[in-house]
Amino acid sequence: MANGLSESSKKLSGGNTHIPQRISVFQTGKPPVENLFSDLCDGRRLLELLEGLSGHELVRLERGFSRVHSLNNVNRALQILQKNNITLSVAQGRVQSPSSQPRYKSYAYTQAAYVKSPEQKRRRCTDQFLSPGHEELQRGLSPLPPGSTSLESYQAALEEVLTWLLSAEDGLQGQPPISDNVEEVKEQFHTHEGYMVELTTHQGSVGRVLRAGAALLGERNLSEDEDSEVREQMNLLNARWEHLRVASMERQTRLHEVLMGLQHQQLQQLTDWLDVTEARIKRMGTQPMGPDLEDVKHQVEEHKLLQEDLELEQVRVNSLTHMVVVVDETSGDSATAALESKLQVLGDRWASICRWTEERWILLQEILLKWQHFTNEQSLFDSWLTQKEEHVRSIKTTNLKDQAEMTACIRRLTTVKAELEVKRPTMDKLCSMSQDLLSSVKNKEVASKLEARLDSFAQRWDRLIQSLEMSSSQSPCFKTDMLPDSDTVG
Repeated sequence: MANGLSESSKKLSGGNTHIPQRISVFQTGKPPVENLFSDLCDGRRLLELLEGLSGHELVRLERGFSRVHSLNNVNRALQILQKNNITLSVAQGRVQSPSSQPRYKSYAYTQAAYVKSPEQKRRRCTDQFLSPGHEELQRGLSPLPPGSTSLESYQAALEEVLTWLLSAEDGLQGQPPISDNVEEVKEQFHTHEGYMVELTTHQGSVGRVLRAGAALLGERNLSEDEDSEVREQMNLLNARWEHLRVASMERQTRLHEVLMGLQHQQLQQLTDWLDVTEARIKRMGTQPMGPDLEDVKHQVEEHKLLQEDLELEQVRVNSLTHMVVVVDETSGDSATAALESKLQVLGDRWASICRWTEERWILLQEILLKWQHFTNEQSLFDSWLTQKEEHVRSIKTTNLKDQAEMTACIRRLTTVKAELEVKRPTMDKLCSMSQDLLSSVKNKEVASKLEARLDSFAQRWDRLIQSLEMSSSQSPCFKTDMLPDSDTVG
């Protein structure tokens, strides 16, 4: 840093050998700087310091005490530093480079009239303002009434504009660096749009001050010093306005580039995701349901994972739904039409996946519910049938010792017969549930398994009937005609 200051001093003074002598002369001729804030705030002492470093008198200092005089003195000092290739580094300073990029526009915002191509060469304010090249700034500004312009009113208007200009420069300087998050960049994009609208709103104020200055110069009633001061003020105002305009345009262009890059990246990511997911649901769709309840439960869990992936991707889709479309003006409507067509295709593919996922989920839930109901019913029937089979086998129908044993045997056989009559509709119910399940599953393997289970139940039912008939036939007192007919079961 010390080397940088030394080099800067050399450029201002033309060589470092005379610096001590010139500083000594300066220090003896001017009062010392005791408070940086109060002594340098009006710019006069800063210019005096530069005169001491350079060794020759600089531009005339403004001796007034208004804010305009202070700002002009500070601006002169900054110009001198810039002419001597001394740059001021500010934290998070904006890059002040001319932009050769084409102008851009967005659907959300149409650029204001004040935006001109940054390639236009800057010219002296007094000549530029009165030339056709400044028609854009003059447009919309009503001319000042004759005789209404005075130096005092001009200075007051200038101070007001410079105050706003300083605030606008701080506002641009205070905007955060461009993010790499698409939603944050969208917010920065819209914020900067509002900032540029504000510039458009105050464009007329700048134009009125420049017109007032031009009117004063045209009247030729100013003294030589006043004339020079007004010209210098107009040049400074025009330079700062032009710099602010170019810097804001450069930021808008950069925001456009970053935003479109991130959004195109989102489009590519969505395209890749759609390709993978379409292949995924094609594979899932070709898989048969079942053939067992556990297989159906596994398919339901697999489908839940697909739904979770859709919910995660919904964030990106929502972002693209609010896509800020920015196109190069030179490309015409073809680029916009191509982008809209691409978005339409992606939207249709996304909607198709969502529709399939929803329909598949409804079908899985329906099949799962039916399968669970059928499984529960057949499990209960299987347990009941097993219990009755064991019960019938346990009934002793031969070698009965007395009438009491015979009566107990008849009672037990009669009870089993009555239970069989009550349970008969269960077989019909299982058959109906099986057909209903098969209509949803449409799986030959499942149909074969269900048919085998029902056949097994029918055979066991018939064997139970036969066992009951055999036990009854061995008991002479049991009425065999009261037993259910096995031919009507199944």
